Amino acid sequence: MKLKKILHAAAMAGLCSVSVSAANLTYSLSGGQITGTLGGTPFTNANWTITATADSSTAQFLAQGSNGGAIWAPVYYQAVTPTITITFGSSVLTATLTVTGAGQWFLESRDYSIFGDPNYTGAIGFFYPVNGIVEDGSGAYTGGIIGFNNLQTPGTINGTSGFDNGSGGINYFPTSAGNLVITTDSQAAGTFVTAGAASSASVPEESSVASLGLALAGLYQLRRRLQKQATV
Repeated sequence: MKLKKILHAAAMAGLCSVSVSAANLTYSLSGGQITGTLGGTPFTNANWTITATADSSTAQFLAQGSNGGAIWAPVYYQAVTPTITITFGSSVLTATLTVTGAGQWFLESRDYSIFGDPNYTGAIGFFYPVNGIVEDGSGAYTGGIIGFNNLQTPGTINGTSGFDNGSGGINYFPTSAGNLVITTDSQAAGTFVTAGAASSASVPEESSVASLGLALAGLYQLRRRLQKQATV
């Protein structure tokens, strides 16, 4: 009986755990009053929301002039898989934003304060590079006097919403439901929300598992010796 108690105590001591944090945040960008089609289905004067969830610790920073001079304003960015919801009247259309061929959507926060415009200090939103360079591509954003965001701090940002295809004209975006074509964008008020907090999960610590193995091996040898002595 004593030996069983010792084994149980060793197991409990050896299986101590460590906390592993995963700082998953949900990013949501909302705007309004767009007209167009999604996969051929028309919508008029619709509100829209784009959302994505990502590990905030993967956010990266690029300084102005980096990447061979291609980065024209400081930017924080991270890869995401965004979903768009378009609401008009009682109808709701939903699709995942994709890209044609190779490419990746990014969540980006851009610092425009370096250009000295007091009415437009930054923009934050979802974009995919049309030429492989972060900060130069199509997407949706909210901008204005909003400041610079590190993509890791929960909070709410209010600005002016809009879609941008990078070169003017009709905005066109491939999605899982067919092409999203925006013919009219009123650029109504927009809101960007970062929500969530780090979550923790307990897992056995490697060194503890190793220690447990050694302890059990020693106890096994002790048990054999005691049993042998009992039979003499």
